[in-house]
Amino acid sequence: MRLGGSDGPSFQNRAHFIGAAAEAMRRILIEHARRRLAVKRGAGVEVVDWMQSKFLPRSRTTISCSP
Repeated sequence: MRLGGSDGPSFQNRAHFIGAAAEAMRRILIEHARRRLAVKRGAGVEVVDWMQSKFLPRSRTTISCSP
């Protein structure tokens, strides 16, 4: 896990290091939860055009819904 830039981390003290590590872990956990919830909510599901759906009746009859 990298906590700093390309030139290496420069922490002032142990508390500074622990704080940076905690923030990095929090970001990792939040991203993991977001991905899991996205999958739960349908991320990556194939979008099907309703008019080309195999569930539509093949006849061209129109049903009127006007009162």
